Amino acid sequence: LHTFFSPLDFLRAVPQVWNGFQFNIKMMVVAETLVLVLALLVAIVRGLPGRAALPFRAIAIVYTDVFRGTPLVLVLFMVLSFSTLNILGLSSGSLFTDGVIALTIVYTAYVTEVYRAGIESVHPSQRMAARSLGLTYTQ
Repeated sequence: LHTFFSPLDFLRAVPQVWNGFQFNIKMMVVAETLVLVLALLVAIVRGLPGRAALPFRAIAIVYTDVFRGTPLVLVLFMVLSFSTLNILGLSSGSLFTDGVIALTIVYTAYVTEVYRAGIESVHPSQRMAARSLGLTYTQ
């Protein structure tokens, strides 16, 4: 209890805490960049029409539902296990890379739902109005 409230121990720990904070910020910036791109791709795949896209839609739906319901700590444990045991050829050897992979997997599922909801919120009459103005489906 004495060392917990010790100002000297607090000052000695500040550099380590600062380094950890910088590490987290770097990891978040890299993961967020990947999440934004990958989530948009998964959301687009989820909205593809037609029977030919059914397997891809199913994979996107299962991915989104599974990883939205899986805690980040569990996904991080799985990524670290795969990395350590060299399962699937994943052996990054870097905690930074493993952390970015875990964050990207989990938060891509969440952001996919945000993108999908935004895309589906466009009323069909707005789509028809855009088509009548000469815009294509992708525009």
